[in-house]
Amino acid sequence: MFSVGLDVSVINLNFLFELLLSFISTPNYSFINEISECSLYCLALVSDKICPIPSKSYAEYIEIPIKSGINYSLNEIREILFGSMLTDGNMSKRQDTLGTNARFRFAQSTINQSYFFQLFFILYQYISNGKVRITHTYNTNTCKFYHAYHLETLSLPLFTEFYDMFYVNKIKIVLLDLSLLTPLALAHMIMQDRSFRPNRGSITPPRKGGIILCTENFTSSDVIRLANHLTESFGIQCTTQKGQKFGTLRIYITAGSVPLLISLTQKYMDPSMYYKLGL
Repeated sequence: MFSVGLDVSVINLNFLFELLLSFISTPNYSFINEISECSLYCLALVSDKICPIPSKSYAEYIEIPIKSGINYSLNEIREILFGSMLTDGNMSKRQDTLGTNARFRFAQSTINQSYFFQLFFILYQYISNGKVRITHTYNTNTCKFYHAYHLETLSLPLFTEFYDMFYVNKIKIVLLDLSLLTPLALAHMIMQDRSFRPNRGSITPPRKGGIILCTENFTSSDVIRLANHLTESFGIQCTTQKGQKFGTLRIYITAGSVPLLISLTQKYMDPSMYYKLGL
């Protein structure tokens, strides 16, 4: 007899027993008896093995003590929010109450925890109880958990201002006025959502290559205007390319402009994100 640590109310044991017998009758079989982070499990057949799959993903909250030495002005925070809204950041309002303020939301994989907590401490004064939500999402195709940090601010007039700027009929746009897209904003834009494309044979940092800004969530006209702004305001040479989603565009910063981009943004970036500049 064996034990897999399952709740008997979840698994049909007769079915499980018959399934195991069918595996024993074959020469090449493997059984993974693994205890994961959830309390409830089921079994699923994936290729030549059985892997444990939680019945649901889950989340938890942790309280983070304030870190000293974080001091950003309101103008700098506005620039950081501006850069975030051009990438992974979003604003939301409660749907059931009229006249309420908006709140800022942001999520990153735990792989990027160093940058996540840099942004978290910048916005700490706007976060209720200094709490971070961690989600643990199970992928049934890979039989793995994927973990992410989430921050959510209080609903305040500051964020309502950005909500009103960036959303038209609840769709995020690129503003006509891009004056808040400063080097500080651009640094956070790069840290949150970009892809370095090295030249062939460029392996050891500093690598040579261009940088892709993932702007597929905006309209083509918005992306073109954003690319033109980077050239006109900073001298950064860039082109637009077809995005991964049909009918979308993304921005490609040419390899020749990457040294200029580094000189503008590196001092604002978390060292863990230097690789996004090819460093």
